[in-house]
Amino acid sequence: MWPKSSHREAMKTEIKILYGFQNCIGIIDGTIVILDKRPSYYGGSYWCRKQCYSVNVQVVCDHNARITYLVGGWPGSVYDNRAWRNCRLFVNAEAYFNFEVGEYLFEDCAYSSCKCIVQSFKKVTGQSNLSPAKEYSTV
Repeated sequence: MWPKSSHREAMKTEIKILYGFQNCIGIIDGTIVILDKRPSYYGGSYWCRKQCYSVNVQVVCDHNARITYLVGGWPGSVYDNRAWRNCRLFVNAEAYFNFEVGEYLFEDCAYSSCKCIVQSFKKVTGQSNLSPAKEYSTV
């Protein structure tokens, strides 16, 4: 269940104290639910990159890993960003987020930025995330 305004305020405070992200009200990510067999209708669209038949599920959790929003049903071949941009939380974002104070969700690089999403750091192709000293250390 999507948190009410008072709960979101408490979450924002805790997330800022614990992790330094101001106005963050949760984390979103997609996952798949593996199906036992190929669906009868449009079965091929349920075949995903993990080499199985599945359903795409979008999950939003708070900082304590409690689910605050869940939507599923897209075929496993559908990318997380497409499923997200078609879910109620995105389509009716004004009903869920307080944009006056800048509320947002933190996510991985599978999603494109929007006013309710902040992307995590993306690694530049061919470059290391480590500092030069750590990259070449033998420890």
